[in-house]
Amino acid sequence: MNPLELLPPALRALSDSDREPVLPYEEALAAVEIFEYCRWAVCGWRATGEGEGVGGGDTERAAGEPWTDYVHRCAECARYGIHGGCAGARRRRFRLLLIAPD
Repeated sequence: MNPLELLPPALRALSDSDREPVLPYEEALAAVEIFEYCRWAVCGWRATGEGEGVGGGDTERAAGEPWTDYVHRCAECARYGIHGGCAGARRRRFRLLLIAPD
């Protein structure tokens, strides 16, 4: 399944890619919430455009960690990283790195 299909059409239309979510700041945070609700892990993110390459470390699943706990931990890390992890976040776009549910 293409993860963009989980997003509402208006949000999906804002993505710079038709294969993965690449969204402005506010929309990226909204997408993290949607993916968390749908049990997709947002295991990392990358800022695109100006200063490209800035990004959050990929979140790995711990041995024996329940999937739901991993999804929630990933979402929290993504929210924190996108919100406070790079200067000028509100002017950037963010590529969300995803893992489908087990």
